[in-house]
Amino acid sequence: MKEVYLKARGFIYRNARPLDLARFRFHFEAGKKEDVLSVLSYYQNADGGFGHALEPDAWNPASSPIQTWAATEILREIEFFDGGCSLIKGILDYLENTPYFDGHFWANIIPSNNLHPHAPWWRKGEDAPHDDYNPTAALAGFILRCGRKGARSMCEPGRLYRMRFLTFFPGAFWKTCTRRHAIYGWRNIWKLPEKAFPTSGLSGKK
Repeated sequence: MKEVYLKARGFIYRNARPLDLARFRFHFEAGKKEDVLSVLSYYQNADGGFGHALEPDAWNPASSPIQTWAATEILREIEFFDGGCSLIKGILDYLENTPYFDGHFWANIIPSNNLHPHAPWWRKGEDAPHDDYNPTAALAGFILRCGRKGARSMCEPGRLYRMRFLTFFPGAFWKTCTRRHAIYGWRNIWKLPEKAFPTSGLSGKK
């Protein structure tokens, strides 16, 4: 087992991005969260969102909800949820102000992807409406965990948080949420403690 680990370690040290090397060191070599955060910050744009191929299948440097979701997953991975951190403040600002939120969904594909190298599934087509909860459910869970209480961006996550009781088990949920990433996001909302996130004053059916 040690030999296999050392081979994997050598491959990572030779080939991994600095970010992924920092993540490896955090998990297996007592690396610091601060090192992961430092490298992650280089993928963040002035608007608070993330781009620059943080999600390696899309090399668009512009901020997008899906790239920003990838950043929140790394924060979840290292269990860093300090809402006072400038990196997280930027994420919350971006999610509240991005034009790629229509009031119900954050888009997972944006038009400027087409201007940069990308995997086929990240191409924006004219007939590609976004109507599922990837990455909306996961982003909603992140906002509920780290967001500023009373902020406008809390309204839709608050509605989704309450919906978990109404739609997670009934068959209607599975008819509208069939992709594994969306289900994963809903699972994260489901795991949030209700007492930590008061919903009074938020829009949506109670």
